[in-house]
Amino acid sequence: MQTIGPLSALGGTGGTGGTGGTGGTGGTGGTGGTGGTGGTGGTGGTGGTGGTGGVSGYSGNPIFTDALVRSRDALIGTFNRVTLNPPMPPLGAMSIKRWDSWVRVTTCQAELFSPLQFSSSGQTFSLGHVDIPAGAGAIQVKHVASLKRPSKTLFESQLPLVHNYADLREDRGTEIISQSIDSSPFWAAVSGLQARHRYTLELLSLAQSLALYVEMRFKHAFACPRPIEYSPQIQPMLATPGHGSWPSGHATEAFLAARVLQELAKAAPGTEMRIQLQRLAARIAINRTVAGVHFPVDSAAGRLLGHTLGSYFLTRCNPAKPAFNGRTFDGTQYHNGTAALDFDQNQALNNGTYNQLTNPGSTLTGTPSDILQELWQLAAAEWQ
Repeated sequence: MQTIGPLSALGGTGGTGGTGGTGGTGGTGGTGGTGGTGGTGGTGGTGGTGGTGGVSGYSGNPIFTDALVRSRDALIGTFNRVTLNPPMPPLGAMSIKRWDSWVRVTTCQAELFSPLQFSSSGQTFSLGHVDIPAGAGAIQVKHVASLKRPSKTLFESQLPLVHNYADLREDRGTEIISQSIDSSPFWAAVSGLQARHRYTLELLSLAQSLALYVEMRFKHAFACPRPIEYSPQIQPMLATPGHGSWPSGHATEAFLAARVLQELAKAAPGTEMRIQLQRLAARIAINRTVAGVHFPVDSAAGRLLGHTLGSYFLTRCNPAKPAFNGRTFDGTQYHNGTAALDFDQNQALNNGTYNQLTNPGSTLTGTPSDILQELWQLAAAEWQ
């Protein structure tokens, strides 16, 4: 799947400089007459400069380890036992700012995922939130999202659309390959996201992990074949991923990222920032069809799922968003009469047919998560 703001970018060990190239061999003098002077060999290229490592970048480097041992022996003198007073806060009261980036994200993942529940009924698979009231109220399962699998006939009807999208591969090739590796430069180009937005990068990484956790469970439940499994003429330009086609993970993650970024940037409806973020999410989704690894209906379901997970994510993290909208996508209705229906980012998220608003304004009555809200507040402060 795509990555957003990889945590490894937050200060790793510097890379080793490249080896200079070997100089070229001088040319051979001509036969007969006076031999020409051999050409001067080319100058070897200069090795690249290694990147600067983070504060803990010396970990595992045997030279630094030996140097630290020698330095300590020379410095410490007589051991004086405890001379500092580290904080020991009440249980659960420590700020997550104290920890490394990966620790913050991992801790928040456990908090974010723990109330989630999956269930199935016929051709429908659903995600719910187990809501445990702070008082003596009864436990409830709040509906978050449901998807109903399209028929095999519907997928077959969409195959010509996948074939036609292949005409765009030459134009979008580098874009598609780049987005399959790391989409963060694209989000940065629209939103102004920079390295200084370290907590925003962590929040986006957390949001992406939610999308990945949910989408993979849905994909496994539905087990929908990829376009290449319907025709050998599709011939994708990328290796077909080893999981189901429906819903699209890239679409889910992209529309979730757009939802989070537009909230952080306070991009109201109709503003250029919001328009560009939604267009980018749609382009990332469509590019997967261009590549030959997804159907348009995959992107349509992924858009609804990503938008819904975005609403749920904000409710869990942002105190200013106390409610979320639960939604359902009915894949059997994704058609235009007898014609195949293409993906369109402007399709209404509540059109009464395939997109349905099933649980509007749902609130969570359980105890709010302090660590999720703290990470949100740290990220939000970077946009003020």
